[in-house]
Amino acid sequence: MEITHTYHGLGEQYAKIREGSPEFVRFMVEKSGLFELAKQLPEQPIYIVEFGVGSGQQTIHLEDELEKSEINNYRILALDKSFNPDSGGCQLNILKHRIRHGRISQSVLPVQYDFDGKELPIPSEKIDLSYMPLVLHHLTYKAEIMGEIARISRQGARLFIYGAALEDLKDHPLNEFFPKYEFDARRCPTYKEIKKLFKKDIKST
Repeated sequence: MEITHTYHGLGEQYAKIREGSPEFVRFMVEKSGLFELAKQLPEQPIYIVEFGVGSGQQTIHLEDELEKSEINNYRILALDKSFNPDSGGCQLNILKHRIRHGRISQSVLPVQYDFDGKELPIPSEKIDLSYMPLVLHHLTYKAEIMGEIARISRQGARLFIYGAALEDLKDHPLNEFFPKYEFDARRCPTYKEIKKLFKKDIKST
C-alpha cells in the first residue's frame, strides 16, 4: 500500500476509515433552530456552510438528520481546498463522485476554496447555519475566519465547531508512541484562545 501525506492520498483513506460523527450532527441539528425556521418560512431555502467538507463524511449524516426533521428545502455550500481536476483521489473529487452517484444529494454544492484568512465568497447575512468539523486546528487565521462567519450569518444563525482544545490532548494515549501533545501544541488552540474567538471587543466611541 502506498503511504502518502498528500491530499491525494488522504482523500481515499479518509473516505474509508473516517465515517464522520453522527452524534455531533444530531446535537447540531437539535440545537440549530432549523426546524423552527423551516416551519416559519417553508418556501425559503435554508442555507448551510460546511467548512472543510473533505469527502462528505459529516455531510452524509447531516442530510440524514435533516430528512428525519423533515427539512427538505436547503442548500449546503461545501467548502474545501482539496481538489485536483486531473485526479479522482482528492477529497473534494470524492465528494463530487458521491453526489453524482446519489449517496449525497445535489443540494450539496462543492466549492474549491482555501478560506483560511480570506474573504468568503458568500453575501452578508445569508447563512442560517455554519459548521466546522475537525478543521479549526488547521487554520492559521482563526480570528479572521470567525469574523467572516459573523459577516455571512443572519441574525440568530448558529455556528458549531467540532474538535479538540489543546487541554483535551494532555494525556492522549498516542503520547506513549510519539510526542503528540508537543506536536499539537503548535496547532491546537487552548480553551482560552477558543473563547477569545467568540468575544467581540466593543469600544465606546
